[in-house]
Amino acid sequence: MNDKPQSNKVGADLVTKCALLEEKNRELIARIRTLSEENRHNESLLQILLENTPFGIVMFDAKRRVLQINKAGETLLSVQRVNVIGKSCEQVFNCFTNNQQRCPVVEDNRTLDRVETDCRSVLCDCDKSLLRSVVRIEDREETILVEAFVDISPIKQAQREIEIANQAKDNFLAKVSHELRTPLNAILGFSDLLRDSLSAQTDPDNTLYLDNIFRSSKDLLRMVDEVLDITRITAHRMTLDEYPVDVPGVLQQVCTDVAEQCEAQRNTLTISCADDITEIYTDPYRLHQILHHLLDNACKFTQQGEIRIRACKDICHGQDGIAFIVADTGEGISLEQQARVFTAFEQADTGSTRRHNGAGLGLTLCKAIAQLLGGVIEVTSTPGVGSEFTLWLPDKQPVSSIE
Repeated sequence: MNDKPQSNKVGADLVTKCALLEEKNRELIARIRTLSEENRHNESLLQILLENTPFGIVMFDAKRRVLQINKAGETLLSVQRVNVIGKSCEQVFNCFTNNQQRCPVVEDNRTLDRVETDCRSVLCDCDKSLLRSVVRIEDREETILVEAFVDISPIKQAQREIEIANQAKDNFLAKVSHELRTPLNAILGFSDLLRDSLSAQTDPDNTLYLDNIFRSSKDLLRMVDEVLDITRITAHRMTLDEYPVDVPGVLQQVCTDVAEQCEAQRNTLTISCADDITEIYTDPYRLHQILHHLLDNACKFTQQGEIRIRACKDICHGQDGIAFIVADTGEGISLEQQARVFTAFEQADTGSTRRHNGAGLGLTLCKAIAQLLGGVIEVTSTPGVGSEFTLWLPDKQPVSSIE
């Protein structure tokens, strides 16, 4: 009789536990349903995001089979989703990176970040230039490749058209410049002959006129030469003729060339060359060209002042070299103007009322030639105090030409 109450108690406990278990089970089922709904909602959001992304997205498995492609990808590759899902990458399109038909992601195990690829669609027989980024995702021992890409074919086509236009422009400028040199040389030659033949005459007007013709023709010829040099540099056709050059001799020659201009502006010109400098291995014509322009520039912007040119040994980026420094006490250049004095067709003195002539090519040409010689050119200046241009060249054999 004592066993019956005990069994009733055990039975009641089992009923209670079963009820609690059923309650927990209902809560678990409700939680699973909630999570499923949230998961479906998240999947829906991801799908909406994928479909409305403006760049193409393709997903591949480890065997390079297409798992998914979004709407933008269909449009950019000119394919239909039903025709590509499940197919291998080679069955959809062929990609060429650096003219090599291989997959850098799968075959080279690389991660691509904005790599240009020429893509030829197998399904629609059209070529595209794509900018691609590919990431590798490891999910539950499964490898998924997610590729995002945009079509840059219009940009590449525009670049090709710009290159063709620039080439046509360079060819035109070179041809016109060569055509201009012939009559200019004739004008220079005959005006020089006339100056010599009329030197004994007492009429100063004739001499003055001929001097103006000769000087203007030289200025015009120099501008034509600058245009020719710019076209050579942009076309990578400028070559250098380098050998040991007498540095003091170059300084003296370039100062002789601008002596008349200095005198006209009532400037004093001084030369200084360190005793331990004798020669430098470089192109003498190009070195003279740079220094002549820097001195000409100093004369142009300085009146009744002082212009100094000096050469000294200097170190740049840990390399021994020689610094050629042209300093003046002229107008000076503001910081804003210094930022663009080496830009083609830019001038510190701009506007319709500018007081100095020139096309704005000289300093651009100086910088480009300095780089060809393995050197650098810099400027420091204070408005109202003066300017200082420094040409640094390495004290060893530089690169001799542009390939």
